[in-house]
Amino acid sequence: MDAPKYAGRLREMIAAWRRDLKAPGLTVLLAVNTRFLEGRNQFMPRIVAAQKEVSDSDPLVEYVDTSKASIANPVHFDAKGTLEVGRLFAERLIKLEHDKLAAVAKPADQIVWVWPAGPPGDDRNVGPERDFTKPADKLIAGRRIIKLGNVSKPELHLYLPSEDKRNGSAMVICSGGGFHILAWDLEGTEVAEWLTSIGVTAIVLKYRVPTNAIDSAWLPPVQDAQRTMSLVRPHASQWHLDENRIGILGFSAGAVTAVRTSLASEQFYESFDDADSKPFHANSAVILYPGGLVNKDGTALLDDITVTKDAPPMFFAHAFDDRVRVESSLQLFLALKRANVPSELHVYDAGGHGYGLRPVLKHPVTTWPARCEDWLRRLEWISRSDE
Repeated sequence: MDAPKYAGRLREMIAAWRRDLKAPGLTVLLAVNTRFLEGRNQFMPRIVAAQKEVSDSDPLVEYVDTSKASIANPVHFDAKGTLEVGRLFAERLIKLEHDKLAAVAKPADQIVWVWPAGPPGDDRNVGPERDFTKPADKLIAGRRIIKLGNVSKPELHLYLPSEDKRNGSAMVICSGGGFHILAWDLEGTEVAEWLTSIGVTAIVLKYRVPTNAIDSAWLPPVQDAQRTMSLVRPHASQWHLDENRIGILGFSAGAVTAVRTSLASEQFYESFDDADSKPFHANSAVILYPGGLVNKDGTALLDDITVTKDAPPMFFAHAFDDRVRVESSLQLFLALKRANVPSELHVYDAGGHGYGLRPVLKHPVTTWPARCEDWLRRLEWISRSDE
């Protein structure tokens, strides 16, 4: 049987499973051990080609080559072999589930220009806005990310929870990207999906990048974030928000933006319109693997970062092995402690940097959203699960 015919049979089989199980969204793994069958089965190239063809054409089917697992006997698995193959299957299933979520990700309910007449500061010709992702870029949890760059017209993208879940809380989301690009889906729209699922209105901020080559790279993003915080409050009635429960959440460079916005005692731009009379401060902050907050030795916060008793409560998550020094989280948490601002810190032994909230096997750092939900419940920003 040639590859196209075999692929056709596979499709018929999968369709029958979905029909019989009444599960049209059934995910399927097609597994083969190419190393074991190589030289033993003349049809192997056709089998592999057919399975890959079906996997490429069906977003709910994933091809798995179990030869990547360390298996002593590829036919009769021992305990170690079973665990290895199970790990491969779990990784592919996680990828399929995230791809499924991405495929049905809803568009923003509303998009608002942050600066209708243009942002403050000198005009910067950064080129057309575009996705800078390359095919060879590192995958996060088996998936690519959108690296949005050349942002010169900041926007806030509003995502509303369903009416039965809406609780009046809101979070402005600042994606990371080293002030060079924005990890738009990984640390933006996917976070909005999570927040709206627990009743929190999500505002994904498309702030200006790149700014990494200018002095005070954080300043234009913080101006955009301050303006966004002030813009959200006049819409509180329209968007069914409590003006006293508007927080900010940021990753990496976006976490720096969130921290500086949360701690600022002044507005970093000339008032533009009546919206700027509204407070720009955050009522809480979720800070995820920030960098650039401490001195060279990591022993203290930078001189221009001041924490007072008026700082909002903060939640931190960071990995011990992050290339972006964990001291930024530690020193800021200690400063909040000294100012008697109730906050929560989670440092995990491993996890690296830039994982967003995509689950990664063996890295419990990616369970931080569950810990954050617990914290938000204690703040009474979301309902208790037993209510």
